[in-house]
Amino acid sequence: MERTTLGGRYHLKRRLGSGGMGDVWAAEDERMHRPVALKLVRMPPGAEAEEAERRFAHEVRSLGNLPHRHTVTAHDWGEAALAGGRVLYLVMELLRGRTLAQVFREDRPVPWYDLVNWGCQTAEALAAAHRRGILHRDIKPQNVFLTDTGVVKVLDFGLAKILTDSLRVGPKTADGSAMGTFAYTSPEQCAGYADIGPRTDLYSLGCMLYEGLTGRPPFAGERIALLFQQVHTPAPPLTAELAPGVPEGVVALVMRLLAKDPAERPESAARVVAELRAQLDAHAPAEGCLPPAAAQLRRRAEEEAAVVRGEAERAAAEIRENAERAAEALHEQARAVLAQARSAAVRAVDVAEEAVGRARARQAEAEEAARRTVVAARRRADGLLGRAVVDAVDTRMRALIEAWVREREKDGPGGSLWDGGPSAPAVRPGDGPPPPPEAGEYARRLHVRMQGGGVRTGLRRQGGSRPPTPPADSRTDSRAGSGADARGEPAETP
Repeated sequence: MERTTLGGRYHLKRRLGSGGMGDVWAAEDERMHRPVALKLVRMPPGAEAEEAERRFAHEVRSLGNLPHRHTVTAHDWGEAALAGGRVLYLVMELLRGRTLAQVFREDRPVPWYDLVNWGCQTAEALAAAHRRGILHRDIKPQNVFLTDTGVVKVLDFGLAKILTDSLRVGPKTADGSAMGTFAYTSPEQCAGYADIGPRTDLYSLGCMLYEGLTGRPPFAGERIALLFQQVHTPAPPLTAELAPGVPEGVVALVMRLLAKDPAERPESAARVVAELRAQLDAHAPAEGCLPPAAAQLRRRAEEEAAVVRGEAERAAAEIRENAERAAEALHEQARAVLAQARSAAVRAVDVAEEAVGRARARQAEAEEAARRTVVAARRRADGLLGRAVVDAVDTRMRALIEAWVREREKDGPGGSLWDGGPSAPAVRPGDGPPPPPEAGEYARRLHVRMQGGGVRTGLRRQGGSRPPTPPADSRTDSRAGSGADARGEPAETP
């Protein structure tokens, strides 16, 4: 299966280990360009596969929300076809170091303070998980990983429950089914109780500490014998021969963790952390007198801290440089945008000023046209008004003169329009004052006509009916040469 890619991104490189339910592989995440570890779980056949996948996804998502310094980070999960079957895979961070099972075999004897320190870190991970309602159910040296930097990482956190519940979805999950590795399994878990609690992980932690101190777990043997001993047989006491040099407080805590009754164990993992730290503080060696293993760990921790500090400083400098470059680029962009905005504003002002100039020119043209229109209208109105006044005066004056002529012809020479009354002497041709200037051109011509004896003819030519006019006398003929025609009428008709 080497060089196989799962999920389109996880390239398998080498097998790290195998188990009853699957394998663990080192892989490369081709999308994130980082090394990862893949745990492959074989799927059950038939209709149980869908339910198994559903439970597996639910539990893995819960596990992914458990970030802690002493737990393995879960990145992803998925399903794939592999080697003629279907597998579920869990993607985790890839660790470098050894499991405590390897440490217990290779580094005998293990100093008690190192073991207590590892147990304290394991209990911290258990406390964080228990606060979220997650049980491990399979704490053992094979599932506790010691990194090259001396940090403990708890592996397969909750995976025992995930795998068992997912891959046994039928009646096998009922009460009476045991889970976990029997040499480290709590009595209530071996008995198949369904309502187990966080103290079941504390019992397994006690078995691991017991093995680290003595070189072997509390109970060993075949499966049936292990089940019976875990449920009914008290754990062998930690004597000075089995655990030489171990403080009494540590021995007492380990034996309390191995109590058959969960109520007799410490109430929580947080309580175990506090007691283990108290033992470390109470038996801390003097400065300069550290045991070889502790001194080696201290030197390694200092070296790792220096490396981490240098990497952090380099990363900070790179981040600062990148931030400065990004800020300068943003400043340049801002300046360019500001210059464009200013140019656009100047153009807009110029366009607005041109529009205002055109509007003012149109306004001036409109005002001039309106002024000319008003002047023309006033002139026309004055002309119309003048003509109306003149027409009104001429009409009235004509009516007065015609009335005067009728009266004069009817009454004889007794009245005159200008002689001051009917007692004045009659106006004879060529005698009498002319009409006043305000009488108008019509009155002047009519006066001349009357003097020439052509009044009746003039009135008849105006369109009115006149009484017959007596024959003209000799004075009319004597004036024929002074501008009148043969009948005595003036040359112009008003």
